[in-house]
This record gives sequence, C-alpha cells and structure tokens, in this order.
Amino acid sequence: MAPLTQYSISYSFSGQGTEVINYLLSINAADKYSEVAEFNATFARQYPGQIGRLTIRLRRTFYMTTNELPATNKREELTS
Repeated sequence: MAPLTQYSISYSFSGQGTEVINYLLSINAADKYSEVAEFNATFARQYPGQIGRLTIRLRRTFYMTTNELPATNKREELTS
C-alpha cells in the first residue's frame, strides 16, 4: 500500500442556520477522503423554533496516496 499524504485547510464562514447545516452535511457525505479535524460553532439571533445565524470555523484534513499527488511542479504550487 502506498504511503498517505495529508493536507489541511482551515476556514470560516457564516450563514443562516439551516443553510450552514445543509452545507456541513453535504461536505461530510460527498468527501470520503477527508475529516473535520477541528470544529467551532457560534450561534446568534436564536428565536423559538429557529436556529438563527451560525458562524463556523473548521479545519479539514484531506488524505491521498503518494501516487495521487500532482506532478512535482504542481505540488510546489499547493504548498506556497
């Protein structure tokens, strides 16, 4: 088996609660070669029966085998 390489990306976003939850569910279902390594959620403007606005900060880690990596010059672009 080829060795695994991992890449991490951190990002944040805000939106209406149901839209944010739908996005989180879709990235979880669609990508089988990544994991959410860190997750932080902040809720605002909550009312009875409403989630309100969510701000999410997360770090995702992606995994791939060495033979799936791009050519050497493209690999350098990923790290810069």
